[in-house]
Amino acid sequence: MQFKAGKVTHDFHGVSYTYEFKYRDPWEWLLDILCDPTFCHSIMWYPVEHQGANITCIYDETNTG
Repeated sequence: MQFKAGKVTHDFHGVSYTYEFKYRDPWEWLLDILCDPTFCHSIMWYPVEHQGANITCIYDETNTG
């Protein structure tokens, strides 16, 4: 994912200030991570409890989960 160039201009006491910066769109970054197949085993979609080598799914009440 490439960086984009941004620019913000603001007037303060009659002087115009311009700031240039590089950024990545957070929504595009998130979609890039979620759609990456190499992360499918690393993303936890549900709560789990680790007890040594055992992994147990923890189910919670849907209203408080």
